[in-house]
Amino acid sequence: MKSLTYKTKVIIFTMIIVSILSFLIINNYSQSSAYYMKVSELLDEPPATDRYLRISGVLLPDTITWNSETENLEFTIRDPETEDHLNIKFNEEEPDNLKNNDLILVEGYYENNHLKAEQILYQCPSQYEEQVN
Repeated sequence: MKSLTYKTKVIIFTMIIVSILSFLIINNYSQSSAYYMKVSELLDEPPATDRYLRISGVLLPDTITWNSETENLEFTIRDPETEDHLNIKFNEEEPDNLKNNDLILVEGYYENNHLKAEQILYQCPSQYEEQVN
């Protein structure tokens, strides 16, 4: 059997490295990107359950329930334009200032008529805006 030349070995090695790097970049990008939707859009046309979503809405503070034993937080957000509601389930520690924020962003996966949240982000509250006298 004929042995591979040095040039052929370098080309094969380079192709393997480029393939691995391409795979890692594409895989990382698809996992880190979130598809932004409004609550009304989500309810009108639910996406696939493997689609990572970012949903914004107005927090309804009277819907917040926290179970410290199971570390299960549930609450509801409302679409400010259409008044549609979406239930959120979050299985991590209750955020400290959840009740102090009106507008929130929730990231996660939609399944069984609720959003299984992986991250809760707060939109900038107006209390930090400079007041004009």
